Order: sequence, then C-alpha cells, then structure tokens
Amino acid sequence: MKSVNVSYFAVGARPIKVIHLDDRVLAGTPYAMDWIDGSFRIDHSYMDNIWGPPLNDDADTQEMTQQAFEKMVQHYRSEKGLNDCDNSEFENGLRYYRDVLAKG
Repeated sequence: MKSVNVSYFAVGARPIKVIHLDDRVLAGTPYAMDWIDGSFRIDHSYMDNIWGPPLNDDADTQEMTQQAFEKMVQHYRSEKGLNDCDNSEFENGLRYYRDVLAKG
C-alpha cells in the first residue's frame, strides 16, 4: 500500500495543497484556496508552478511546512471574516486517495 501525502505551497499569495502518493508517479491533485469563501478547490492551473517550469514567472512558488501553511490560511481567512469554511472538496479528495489510489 502506498502512502498518501499532502504538500503545502504558496504560489504568489495563493495557498495551495497538493495530495499525492509517496511514489509521485502521478503528479497529484492541487487544491487552491478560493479567495471568496476560503475553501480549497481543485485547480490544476498551479501544477506547472509546483512541479515544472513556472507557467507564470511572476508567481513565486514556495514549499511550506504544514504549520506555516495553516497559519497563513488562518490569517487570510480571519482578514476576510471567513470562519466557517467548507473543506469538503479537499476532504473528499484526500479520502479518495486513501481509499482507492493508495491501495491500487
């Protein structure tokens, strides 16, 4: 069974979580924070900045620890008064990786 991992990035100012398997055969699934409601939604447009040559040279990409990432997300959410964010899309993706892909 493969391990499921989550990596944390900031691409420009946008927080991005990427779910991937430890073998990294698949690039993974990126979830970008939605500025309007504070939730994390699938957004593949950031993958080049994370795993390949940057699509947008203006967007600085920085890998982060989970603690630093969560602190940054909390700061953005509190600035906008977003206290009740729906993270079900990310949680469903994580569950899919654990229940299906990691066993394959």
